[in-house]
Amino acid sequence: MMIYLIIMIIWIFMWNFFGKSKKNRNLYLIISIFLLFILMGLRSYKIGSDTYSYCMNYYKTSSLSWSELLNQNLSLGNKNYGFFILNKLISMIFLKNYTFYLICISGIISFAMYEFILKFSKNYLMSLIILFSLGFIFFFMSGIKQTLAISFILLSYIKLQEKRYIVFVLMVIFAASFHNTAIITLILLVVHKLKIRKLYFFIVPVVIVFSIIFQRKIAYFFQNMVSSGKYAVYGTSYIAISNLTGLYIQCVIILTVFLLVGYRLKEDKELQFYIFIYSIGIFFQTLTPVIAEFFRISMYFNIIGCVLLPYAIFNSKYKQKKFISGAIILFFIFYFYVSSKDNLSLVPYEFFFY
Repeated sequence: MMIYLIIMIIWIFMWNFFGKSKKNRNLYLIISIFLLFILMGLRSYKIGSDTYSYCMNYYKTSSLSWSELLNQNLSLGNKNYGFFILNKLISMIFLKNYTFYLICISGIISFAMYEFILKFSKNYLMSLIILFSLGFIFFFMSGIKQTLAISFILLSYIKLQEKRYIVFVLMVIFAASFHNTAIITLILLVVHKLKIRKLYFFIVPVVIVFSIIFQRKIAYFFQNMVSSGKYAVYGTSYIAISNLTGLYIQCVIILTVFLLVGYRLKEDKELQFYIFIYSIGIFFQTLTPVIAEFFRISMYFNIIGCVLLPYAIFNSKYKQKKFISGAIILFFIFYFYVSSKDNLSLVPYEFFFY
């Protein structure tokens, strides 16, 4: 855990040294993302519960011909042809070298995070700390297929905010070629078109309460839609009670946002944009105690929280913005430390050359 804390300390030091200056913020973000790129790209195959299997699959893909690769008899949840094609292309350059493979994957998600944070965040340091503390960075070092899908979903949000809807749809479809669940983000296009954004202050609490009360019925409704293939394994025996902690954190974040900038919700379109994405993420998060796969689905939406909270603080009417920002950053670092301290799944970090 020490190396993760060191990176966060470096981020804080750089932010206070030169990151607050508008002139140097882009440089700050580049250096900070580069540190993540190194951390994720040069890791051992032992880091990340699924990294080893992905590396083995990479080696297997390198030995397949293009015909064999594209004509595999795959189940519903495994028809990730974008993922297979990318693996094949990388293997043609870096044959049987898992480190270069992980570097390529790290490069894609690092670029997406850079573009996303650069476009939306009002406080780069807070955004990075939130991504770390809420487990997104650790997930990026484990679930490679969905990490690639999230990369393109992050970029698609930029297009959605710019109202380039066709490009948004195409990017979501492309993301789904890496992980099928990414297709769910197309519902954002429907919600974005509805003229209900001024009612989010009322709708979000109702959605949360409704989804908690009827979580089993809602979860099984979605489960029946993917009742065959990979996602069929997520039934009643695959319970994720621990994901309730994540739900509580998400609810605290949205409550904090309402307290800080609730008065702007009716006229602030950018805030409305963040809120409607985040509220859908909370909806899926409430279903994780029934079917844990919804945690993965919620990530596509909840990741917007890393820019939502800094935006709320930046636009709040309170004068103590620096104090609020510092307190929230310390809270997330403390949360990271406490939640990671006794986490048996958090393997001590190792570089590939260990």
